[in-house]
Amino acid sequence: MPDDTYTLGAMGVYQGYPAHRGAEFGDQLIGAMRRSREVMVKLFYGK
Repeated sequence: MPDDTYTLGAMGVYQGYPAHRGAEFGDQLIGAMRRSREVMVKLFYGK
């Protein structure tokens, strides 16, 4: 994830989010990353 909000906002716009919604994009991205990690741990480690 980028450190600066400008780059994060640009990534959000590229993904179809409205301009100046970089924080919303970042929050949703982190949520998706956590869910994917939970699935990976469950599949590979059986926890």
